Amino acid sequence: MISKKALRHNIRERWLEALFEFAHLEFQRRLWIEADYPGFVGDSGEAFCQYFDDLDLEDGYEHFLKNGFVSQLEVDIISDFHHQLDCYISRPEKQSLADKKILKDIEWLNLTEIAKTNWEKLKSVIEDKTELKYMYSLEKKFLK
Repeated sequence: MISKKALRHNIRERWLEALFEFAHLEFQRRLWIEADYPGFVGDSGEAFCQYFDDLDLEDGYEHFLKNGFVSQLEVDIISDFHHQLDCYISRPEKQSLADKKILKDIEWLNLTEIAKTNWEKLKSVIEDKTELKYMYSLEKKFLK
C-alpha cells in the first residue's frame, strides 16, 4: 500500500508535468507536432485528459485542496488558468481543432502565456526543494 506522502508526491509530480506542458509552447510544438522527444508521445487531447481526467480536476481544485495535494496559495495562482482552460476546451469549435491550429489560435497562445506566468509564480512559492528541482529538470530536459 502506498503511503500518503508517496501518493501526494506522485500526484504533485503529475500535476507539475501537466502544468509544464501547458506553460511551454515550445514543448507543445515539439511534442504534439514534431514528435521531437524519443519515447514521448502526446497531443492536445492527451494533455487535456491528463490534466482534467487523470488528475480528477474536472470539478476544480476543491478535492486537491481538501486532500492536501495543493496549498490555497497554489490554488489562488492556478485557478484563473484552470477556469479559462476549462472554458476553452468546452467550446465545440475548439474541441475540433487540430494541434497545428491550436498552436496558432490566439486564445490558446494567451492561455499558454497565463500558464507560463503561473508556472513561474509556482516556482517562487513552492518550498519543497525536490519539487523545485523537478520543475527545473523539466525545463532543462525539454526546452532548448
